[in-house]
Amino acid sequence: MSLGPATVEATWDRNGGTLVAADRSVPVARTARGLDRAIDELLRQLHAAGARPRRVAVRDPRGTLRLVHQIPAGEPAAMSRRRSDDVRTTLSVNGGEEIDVTDALNRVGANADLRSFFNRAVTLEEERRDAAKAVKEVLEEAKSAGFDKKALSQLLKRHFEDETQRAAREATEMARDLMARALGEFASTPLGDAAMASASA
Repeated sequence: MSLGPATVEATWDRNGGTLVAADRSVPVARTARGLDRAIDELLRQLHAAGARPRRVAVRDPRGTLRLVHQIPAGEPAAMSRRRSDDVRTTLSVNGGEEIDVTDALNRVGANADLRSFFNRAVTLEEERRDAAKAVKEVLEEAKSAGFDKKALSQLLKRHFEDETQRAAREATEMARDLMARALGEFASTPLGDAAMASASA
């Protein structure tokens, strides 16, 4: 779906680290502001080539719309979105008194940054949910093939443990084994089961 003639359609390849649009490819750094800066650079290149887009629609390689970067009305593409703290912007109407509008413009920029952060967080959350759903589907396939789904899920969880999590799990397992040996013949009684469950909690 096109968003209009003033829109640049861009494809963000997260794995390849590139933003591609209008026969141009811009690298996307893997940082908190990487995509923002890539969009700015793309707009600068298009502006230098004479194009005057008003928005950039960013899609993933599958064509799913991820975010729309809107350029404020009257602002040249990516030319004034980033301002140094020591630069002040003034406005004069019909040769009248100059009014300092730096703070107002900075607030507009801050709102644009907030929207960008929010859109990226939404994108990542959607990807996380899609990945979690895909993992569940794989586990269900494994179960259908005759494998123990719970055991496989635990192995998967262990695979991603860090050192602290691994040490905590091993300490719990050791405590459980010691309790099992101490309980001896009582291990299979309701009292023993409760003790083992408490150790595993």
